[in-house]
Amino acid sequence: MTARPAGPGTGPGADAAWAGYLDALEAAVRAMDGQLLDGQVPTADTLGALAGLTPPAPPVPDRLQDRRALLLAMLHDVTGRATARRDAVAAELAALPHRRAPRRADAPATLGSTLDILG
Repeated sequence: MTARPAGPGTGPGADAAWAGYLDALEAAVRAMDGQLLDGQVPTADTLGALAGLTPPAPPVPDRLQDRRALLLAMLHDVTGRATARRDAVAAELAALPHRRAPRRADAPATLGSTLDILG
């Protein structure tokens, strides 16, 4: 087996950076999943935590590949739950009656009928 050349994303610093990133990613995904399972909308803090994560330079260290794969599977499951929640809310909104705003007696019948654009 040949050794991988040293460069960005390799060495003990890269292991620590990737481990920290995966820890933060897992915490954010678990928080979002908990909110979805409780029937809540994910909070701005949770979504911001996910959006604010930046992965370290590739490649992912070999010893963390299994954990990365598990997190990808977890992300897939949470994305499915979020999509189902979105679709359920959309269906509820679509089922609501469409109310028209009451017409005010003092409202003009046409828009712009008294507007002077030439001034």
